[in-house]
Amino acid sequence: MVSNANSSRTYATPHPRLYGQVKNWFEQQLSQGFKGIIHSYDKRVEKGHHRTEKRQIWCVPISQQQTLHNQDNWVGLKWVVMVVRVIFGIKQPVKFSFI
Repeated sequence: MVSNANSSRTYATPHPRLYGQVKNWFEQQLSQGFKGIIHSYDKRVEKGHHRTEKRQIWCVPISQQQTLHNQDNWVGLKWVVMVVRVIFGIKQPVKFSFI
């Protein structure tokens, strides 16, 4: 994943079209096992505050994705990260970060 997260900026998803585009791309890659796609993956289980949270994280260089909606507005964008969380056995909304 990103080696020095403190020097990177994380952007919230700015546009519904971009969110949909990235979500569809990740769903397609998940169904194909990220075959031929450079990526990082991490899985963690954390316990605390009387709950168990399971996280799966995929990090993909922007060069591995198709051109994103309004990509010219994303100067310095290097990574797209998808986080899937399960808390108390309930899958939470998928989150995307742009780094």
